[in-house]
Amino acid sequence: MSSNGVMYGVIIDATEKSMTLQSDMGTTVRFALNKDMDITDVKDGITVGIPIKVEYEGKFEGVSAKKIKIKKVADSDKIPKLDKAALERAGAIILAMENKDLSAIARLCEYPLVLTPVKKIGSVQSFISLDSKRYLQKRLTASVSRTNLFCYHCL
Repeated sequence: MSSNGVMYGVIIDATEKSMTLQSDMGTTVRFALNKDMDITDVKDGITVGIPIKVEYEGKFEGVSAKKIKIKKVADSDKIPKLDKAALERAGAIILAMENKDLSAIARLCEYPLVLTPVKKIGSVQSFISLDSKRYLQKRLTASVSRTNLFCYHCL
């Protein structure tokens, strides 16, 4: 049995075959793109950093969108306070933390970087060599992953 739904979100990753949204509810959802979806109301296309509205049919299993078929993607009337560049950067950070990708996180940092306890990191390579279990603890990665780009009172 199929159900219809609507989701608002910011595109934080996009390929030819999929897009990942950080929804207005603060969850990360990856949708498979289908050839018959309507994208005529998306001015800039499926592009990282833009807020969109997704109309779909199917049922979510947790945050899995495997059984979801996108019907239409449109520019969203719900707009985060951040600009496109900031949304792109925030999305990259969220995905890197969710994936515990130390290399991606390292490339997003500016150097020199000082971590607590006091440790000065001078380069991407130095950052990558860190003990990820020590610096990417569950509580930290979970709090970054749940950051809501639509949270107006938080900005």
